Formats: sequence, structure tokens, C-alpha cells
Amino acid sequence: MHGFTAAKTEARSHLFWQVWDAVTFSLRKMNASIDKQDAKNDNHLN
Repeated sequence: MHGFTAAKTEARSHLFWQVWDAVTFSLRKMNASIDKQDAKNDNHLN
């Protein structure tokens, strides 16, 4: 029984890290495109 609970917790934390990776990845992508947008705006101003 105890091993089963441990396996479940393991799976849950694995899922958590998968979600975490996905979220940080998309945030990084969003930031990158915002940076690009800012760079474009800066060029436009000059």
C-alpha cells in the first residue's frame, strides 16, 4: 500500500514539473516576442 501511495505522489510531482516546464516555456516565448515588439517600437521611434 505504501509503495502505491509513493508511486502516486511521484506521478503527481512528475506531472507538476511537466506543467511547470510548459508554463515557463510559453512565458519565455511570450517574453521573447514582447522583446521583439519592443525592439521594433524602439526602431520606429528613432
